[in-house]
Amino acid sequence: MLHDLEDLSLLSASTVTATTLAPVIGLVLLAVVARRARQATGARAADPRRT
Repeated sequence: MLHDLEDLSLLSASTVTATTLAPVIGLVLLAVVARRARQATGARAADPRRT
């Protein structure tokens, strides 16, 4: 019975960390993608001869 309780608490702890980390990871990925896109469009807009 004690083993089951330990497994349950470990499972809930990992679930909590997963649900807490998922949005953070998503935000970081979004920020990286947005920055790359902005750099690409910025470079194109800064150099008018390239169009």
